[in-house]
Amino acid sequence: MNKKSEKNLPLYGIGPVIVFGQLLIAGGAIAISYKFKWDCYEYEMLNIPLKIIGILSVIFGLYLNYSAKHISNLFENVSENRLIQDGIYGYVRNPV
Repeated sequence: MNKKSEKNLPLYGIGPVIVFGQLLIAGGAIAISYKFKWDCYEYEMLNIPLKIIGILSVIFGLYLNYSAKHISNLFENVSENRLIQDGIYGYVRNPV
């Protein structure tokens, strides 16, 4: 290695820390909702639409994850220190 301490970008970055934090918050919210049952019968009509929105959000998130990793070849480009400009990274301001 003759170049000045050539260093690759981290492959995972802060993502796993954020996801772990979100899982902790979601788990805490679920535990609290089971501990303290709130009877909100007036909002029962929102139950199904909110579940549909939640499921669609999860599916969209999985698609974005797949798109970033496989369609844009995230790991290959990051390990070679190349800027990603296609796929989902063509639309965000911080392309890894």
